[in-house]
Amino acid sequence: MTLAQRWQEIRTGFHPTFWVANTLELFERLAYYGSKSVLTVFLANKVGLNEEAGFLAGLFNAVLYSLPIVAGVFVDKYGFKRTLMACFAIFCLGYFLIGLAGMEYGQVLSDAIGKKNYVIIVLMLTAIGGSLIKPCVVGTVAKTSKPQSQALGFSIYYTLVNLGGAIGPMIAYFVRTDLGIEFVPPRPSSAHATDSASPPTSPTSSARSAPHSIWTAPPSTKSSASSSSPNSLVLN
Repeated sequence: MTLAQRWQEIRTGFHPTFWVANTLELFERLAYYGSKSVLTVFLANKVGLNEEAGFLAGLFNAVLYSLPIVAGVFVDKYGFKRTLMACFAIFCLGYFLIGLAGMEYGQVLSDAIGKKNYVIIVLMLTAIGGSLIKPCVVGTVAKTSKPQSQALGFSIYYTLVNLGGAIGPMIAYFVRTDLGIEFVPPRPSSAHATDSASPPTSPTSSARSAPHSIWTAPPSTKSSASSSSPNSLVLN
């Protein structure tokens, strides 16, 4: 395949929703890997949980990567659009509260319930938000790629995942150096707030050549037999 043919496939092989969802994934990976790079040091040195820092960071990662098995059920029930909005709203709050544990004006709240208990609560809250995005974006990649472009679609998806994982810690370094380590977890909050306020929009019905959106509600069970074809499958 020539470079011109590959470029043409990139331009025509995906619905616009594909690019929106992958951009959201890029921001999520930026936030996760940026915060992960300093989380253990932050909990030990800034929050004061020296002995528990390693365990809490490991627990956060374990829960985040285990819950997508269960989160997929909620995605199927409530729809991809609603779930992604909830995901980034939880992210925005969760990362802000994690950073609050290391700030002076957050000590009243963390001391009221105990620093360890506070950190566990906000880490689990953030992990729940992270677990929701996995089935959403992966499903979007599959449903908004034309059959002949699905392999390329997943290549783009994982490229953006790796790109976010590489850039996130770099941004975290500059934030930690210029502002302080306690500002690294809240850093993604503004981006996530923008993401949750600007969910992907459903395509118009006139775009027949593109795959149907999975952000729209499912059709009535009384729809005609023609709507049962693979290209017309939609999820709520």
